[in-house]
Amino acid sequence: MVEDWEINVRVREVLIKRFINIKHILISTNNATVLVRGTLGFLGTDPDKEQIPQILVRIEKDIKEIKGVRDARLSFDGWIKVEGTWKKS
Repeated sequence: MVEDWEINVRVREVLIKRFINIKHILISTNNATVLVRGTLGFLGTDPDKEQIPQILVRIEKDIKEIKGVRDARLSFDGWIKVEGTWKKS
């Protein structure tokens, strides 16, 4: 069985791989359900606003592929998921 803290480490790796600034991100895992919340920021050059929804979909998918993860929920300030699509709120 994968421990929650191990999942948190892998989630951090996923975010860093996508150039997400994790300074203002909170990651928690409870019973294999991951919650990532905070302010979405990028390291280096910010991507085009049109690319961010695709990046969020990819992050969510990458997190769900981590061994031991049952579900992933993202909650970023200023973004909302409506019917499977990320939109600026």
